[in-house]
Amino acid sequence: MSPNCASSPTSESPWYNIQSRSSSPRPAPTTPLEDADPLLDCTPSPEFHISDSHVGKRHARFYLPDGNVIFRVENTLYCVHRYFFQKYSEGFAAKYKLCEETEATFIHLEDVQAKDFDQMLSIFYPSTWSTIHPDTKTVDEWTSVLRLATTWNFTSLRKLAVDRLSKITSPIEKILLSYRFDIPQWLPLAYASLCERSKPLSIEEGRQLFELGGIGGDIIILLNQARHELTRNPGNTVATPPPTFSRSTTVASKPVVNANEVVKKVFGFDEGEPKLVPAQVPAAT
Repeated sequence: MSPNCASSPTSESPWYNIQSRSSSPRPAPTTPLEDADPLLDCTPSPEFHISDSHVGKRHARFYLPDGNVIFRVENTLYCVHRYFFQKYSEGFAAKYKLCEETEATFIHLEDVQAKDFDQMLSIFYPSTWSTIHPDTKTVDEWTSVLRLATTWNFTSLRKLAVDRLSKITSPIEKILLSYRFDIPQWLPLAYASLCERSKPLSIEEGRQLFELGGIGGDIIILLNQARHELTRNPGNTVATPPPTFSRSTTVASKPVVNANEVVKKVFGFDEGEPKLVPAQVPAAT
């Protein structure tokens, strides 16, 4: 039986020992990698050991018996298939030296949260086929996918996350995600939605925008300007005839100015793609 990532611990390794499927020795590479980390080196080797310093808790779901790459995220170990990382992100595969010849590879992913990695793997390994993406539903969950897909340049996965988030996020959430993950195409409609609604920005929404730093305050000011533009001129409204069944119904007024046009004017969007930094905001020096 061929050993794999879930091999039982041996006396040589307190945690686990991954061996190649071939018992015969393999030739040394003709051109060794300079300054290569032995744990990340794609040079085939008869045995692959993980030392005490790499011990962590195996993930209950994503430590697969036939996996061929082991990731450590925080204090959790994942044993999965390198196929997804090679196919969907050449940059990731190149950075961590994933190659077909190596039987197993250990990679410590620093500055990554386990909850984000869990959500990304949930797309690759769904718990059921009964629904589309059954394990990823909320804004926070899809944001986890978007965060890693953006960081590691998983292009198709990022497009999927952007598409799903566009359907479930509020205007404020769209603005925040636009600035954090470079999605400027969301901005015009998100700004227009906030301008068209009857209630002003809440204190909580203002605080969320200030999480963006100084640009958050600029956005609040420009949103107020756009709202004022929509309501300041009485000539911009038109009377709506009352229903025929009621002679006493009060005549209502509705703005006829297009909020999208006002937002475009106030925020200085060009005819092309929207920009994250409004044209009226001075560039940082």
